[in-house]
Amino acid sequence: MRRSQQQNRSGRCDEGNRHTRHAPDGSSPLSQSTSRARRIDAGHRTLQASIPRGAPVYFWLKILHILAMTIWFSGLFFLPRLFVARHRHEIDANPEYWNPVTNMLFFRIMTPAALVTITVGGILFAWNPAGAWLVLKLVVVAGAVLLHLYFGLLLYELGHDRDHHGPTFYRAIGWVPLVFLLLIAGLTGAKPLTLGNLPAPPMGPVEAEEIVPGLEEGEGLPRLELPES
Repeated sequence: MRRSQQQNRSGRCDEGNRHTRHAPDGSSPLSQSTSRARRIDAGHRTLQASIPRGAPVYFWLKILHILAMTIWFSGLFFLPRLFVARHRHEIDANPEYWNPVTNMLFFRIMTPAALVTITVGGILFAWNPAGAWLVLKLVVVAGAVLLHLYFGLLLYELGHDRDHHGPTFYRAIGWVPLVFLLLIAGLTGAKPLTLGNLPAPPMGPVEAEEIVPGLEEGEGLPRLELPES
């Protein structure tokens, strides 16, 4: 029995050694997996090194800017509908509902979102955007701010039972925020450098930061080496 157990043990050892000897490059499977893991880790480090400094900050500021603008314009869309409901004496026109809802929408949601949108947009100027699109976008944003203030004036007048307009006017003015939003999206997406016969602004080292925010002058992206399979 002892001889049979010794033979079984020797057979298992021979089988393990046989698998080890049949590796394609002559190395053990453990060393191959370790080498593959090291190559993958090196690829991840190279990918992280390829991201320029400042890009994560720009990304999160851009996300905050877009989210705040979405909340702001949602309020600009919804507030005129409440004006129409009040004028037509619908169920939403009940003062116990209409007054607190409109005040919360304008003062606690829309106005803070507008302030965050404008503040973060000003911070994004640190990345030196250039072109006629930026000037045009600022003009559109100024129009949205004036519309926001006008809605506040209408809210004040309606709160004192002074209604000088009909539902058609409120419906029409409710489409103005959509026009502003489409203009902002179009200008931000197209980014025209010039307008009409106006000359384009001088382009310097800012071009690199315009393409990849945070990329410093004279620096290129390191070559990314993918791990071998």
